[in-house]
Amino acid sequence: MSSRPLPVGIELPLRFFFYGTLIGGGPPEVRAAVSKLSDLGPARVSGLLWALPDPAGWYPALLAGEGAVNGRLYQARSDFGEAELAALDAYEDCDPAEPGGPLYRRVVLAEGVQAYRFNRALPAGARLIERGDFAAWIQEHGLRPFEGWNHLPSRAAVTKGRGFADTESIPAWLTRAARAG
Repeated sequence: MSSRPLPVGIELPLRFFFYGTLIGGGPPEVRAAVSKLSDLGPARVSGLLWALPDPAGWYPALLAGEGAVNGRLYQARSDFGEAELAALDAYEDCDPAEPGGPLYRRVVLAEGVQAYRFNRALPAGARLIERGDFAAWIQEHGLRPFEGWNHLPSRAAVTKGRGFADTESIPAWLTRAARAG
C-alpha cells in the first residue's frame, strides 16, 4: 500500500543524512519508513556530534560547529511518501510546524540533503564524539545504542506520579522523565 505523496514544498529528490540509530534500518517503529529509502553510501557533513544518555540507550545529537560527522546518505524511492516522512519525524520528535519546541529539527544541509539536528540544550552526561562516528564510539566504549521506543515499559509506568500530560510525544515525555528521575 502506497503512502500519499509528499507535502508541497518538499524538494525532490528527497535525500537524508543519517548519523546514528537510523543507519541500517533503525528501530522497529521506523523500519518500514527507512526501508523505502535507498542507501547511497557513506557521507560526511560539517558539525559536531554528541552522544546523549537515555534509559533506552545512547543516541546521537548533531549540532552546528567546526568538525566532521560521519554517516550515510539515503534517498527516498518513489514509494516514500507523507506517512514515511511523518514516521521519521515522529521518531526524532520533530514537528516542522513548531521548530522551537521539538527535540530535533529537520534541517536542509548542503545540496538539499536533510538531517535531524538537535534542538535543545545538551543534557547532563552528554559526551562529545570527537571523531564524529557514533557507531564507532558506541563500540569503542562498549555502550548500548538507543533501541527505540517500543521496548520500553508502558508510558503510564514511566510517568506515574511525575505529572506528565497524556498528550505528550514519547521522546518529549521520556526525555523529561530521564532528567526528573
